[in-house]
Amino acid sequence: MTPRSRSTAPRALRSVHPRSRSESKHIPAICEQPRAEAEVAASVTTSAGITVEPYTDCPAVLRRADHGYGRGAHHRSVAHAQFAAGHSAHQLQDAGSTTAAGSGGASHPTPRLYHRRMNADLSSLVCGSTVFADALAVADWVGAGRPTTAGGALKPASVPELAGCLRLRCPAQVRRASDAPMVHRRWLVAMAAGLITRSGARAVRVEPAPEPGAREWLAALEDVVREQVHDPCQADARIVCQVTLATVTAHRVPIEDLPDLVGDTMRARGDWDYHSHGLERSPRHPVNTVVEILREFGALDHRLSATPLAEYARDELGRRVPPPMDADLPAAALLAVLARLPEAESWKYAQRWLAAQRFSGTGPLRELLNAAETASPAGRLLGVEIVSAYDVPGLWKEVLEYGMLGPHARFALAEGSPALDERILHWIVVDSALADLERFGVVDARYTLLGAGADDIVASVRASGHPDSDELLAAIGADWPPIPAYQLKIALSGRVWRRVRVPANMSLGELHHAIQVLFNWSGDHLHVFDAAGRRYADPFFDLDDCGDEYAYRVNRALPAPTSTITYTYDLGDCHRHEITLERIDSAEIAHPVCVDGRGDHPLEDYNPDYPEDPVPFVQDTVNHQLRTLAGAEAR
Repeated sequence: MTPRSRSTAPRALRSVHPRSRSESKHIPAICEQPRAEAEVAASVTTSAGITVEPYTDCPAVLRRADHGYGRGAHHRSVAHAQFAAGHSAHQLQDAGSTTAAGSGGASHPTPRLYHRRMNADLSSLVCGSTVFADALAVADWVGAGRPTTAGGALKPASVPELAGCLRLRCPAQVRRASDAPMVHRRWLVAMAAGLITRSGARAVRVEPAPEPGAREWLAALEDVVREQVHDPCQADARIVCQVTLATVTAHRVPIEDLPDLVGDTMRARGDWDYHSHGLERSPRHPVNTVVEILREFGALDHRLSATPLAEYARDELGRRVPPPMDADLPAAALLAVLARLPEAESWKYAQRWLAAQRFSGTGPLRELLNAAETASPAGRLLGVEIVSAYDVPGLWKEVLEYGMLGPHARFALAEGSPALDERILHWIVVDSALADLERFGVVDARYTLLGAGADDIVASVRASGHPDSDELLAAIGADWPPIPAYQLKIALSGRVWRRVRVPANMSLGELHHAIQVLFNWSGDHLHVFDAAGRRYADPFFDLDDCGDEYAYRVNRALPAPTSTITYTYDLGDCHRHEITLERIDSAEIAHPVCVDGRGDHPLEDYNPDYPEDPVPFVQDTVNHQLRTLAGAEAR
């Protein structure tokens, strides 16, 4: 059964453009293979004689009965043991004081003493790590200001100077900061630790200099891993980091065998597929990059043994990355897991769960709908979104009389019919706002209510008849701050770009229409956004594996300055636009405003037999069209 791209989330502005005959609705999928089951066990002995003991105060030993090391053998059993090792420290804390197998009766401290001791140890380890020592030197070098790119990186012309200051190698030619990864790593750490900050187009040293702690250390580690670890299957790079940490904190593993062991676990989890084969022969194996980073961050010592920072990062990342897939996970538990995951990861995880059920009928979808009835608002909306991706009207008829799912069923069966009761629409908006409140906070709940377009939001919430409407009104409050303006730089190439300010609550669907005006595109071709590991498009065209661009807003797609997403127009010619959030302004704006730009409008569907001159970019003309698009002139 193939999912279709539908969503029951409320949609604001929507217009439809014809699809080019030369374009296909099928877009390459992003690694959505089923994950293998993983289970927590105290000790695992495989049929090949491999025994893995759980985590204790000292690293456990992975050994084989014949005293050899099984390269790549029985990865599923090893994966189970690694997952157990990666979570056992947290379980020991929950148990209070326990005795670990094989530790000679040594007892673990209670959780409070454990955390107190760990916090003291971690602070000293953070300050003594290589990258944080160098990050302080970066802050001193930055001083009163150094020029940065729009994305917040150091200008390429300044990279050799900083490399000389840090006594690091630097290539002879630097086109971008990432060309010198060791230097760029220190820059990312200084930014994440709050030692330097951006002020306009420059980076400046923060005074007084903050003292980095474990949280700042972990934030810097996540930033560096995301930036510099290239996953072969486009999975979250933090997963391979967490699996590496779980492995080195649980086993004494020869460094030459670590990539194989981690790779087997990644494939058993379902995060890696056939794209990962052949990595063993690659000098850029992601595990080797992770080990290099962990050494510089002080998580691994000079002997590649795990330090307390490794245990801390293992546990924290274990809470943040998607867990291994369990095919026996009940639908109710699945919805609870999905509600805690980022949007892109929740969709992938749900597809893996469905694939693990090996279904060709509607059984798992029926189980999801029944579980959604009693789930939290976020879990309920996720269940509705998953089932809405499949053409199963019979299932919606089964839940028409359900208390919480009934309105969603009526909406799904009505297919947007104008005869639909307005109260049902209000009910769904309130349910969506409650889901956003649970997952993303008050701001997103307010934006959802604003996007519904009601003249009196409070009255529409109360008129919905939703049992939790009073809870929603209490959470969002009466006094709402202005909606900030996001300044975006949209670059088609180095020579053609536009700078535009848009409201933070604008959907990607509305941003699509603004981009069409900014670059004078005709709108005759398909388009797709790539944001946070998932693709978004107009649901009218049912593009494979794409979310609803009208249900995903700019403030979530671009959460902080320097965040980037891409927009591809014309899936045949692939005009790729890079969208970077430059800054966030508190001044509210009602519609997009172009503030700068360079380069003529690009030619669309160029025919050499009928050459034409490009249309010049005129800022005033573009802003007039943007006002018209938003209906501002009518006001």
